[in-house]
Amino acid sequence: MYSYQEGFTLLTSGKADAFVVPSGEIASYLVMMEQVPGIESVVAYDKFMTDTIPEFFLPQEVLDICKRDGMQIVMINSAY
Repeated sequence: MYSYQEGFTLLTSGKADAFVVPSGEIASYLVMMEQVPGIESVVAYDKFMTDTIPEFFLPQEVLDICKRDGMQIVMINSAY
């Protein structure tokens, strides 16, 4: 079984939140994290912004906060 904290450096923002910055294939990472016991929600740019909304609609400053250089910030809420 995959452990929630196994192999990650987590930046915690409280009891139940963590921010990770994975690189590479984000879609499979999001699916994997949603299936880990104890994970209540996973929030990331690619999960909510689909191909139907062009990236140029967002100001570059906002886009840079969410994703840059092949990496993307992901917020994970857990029950722990």
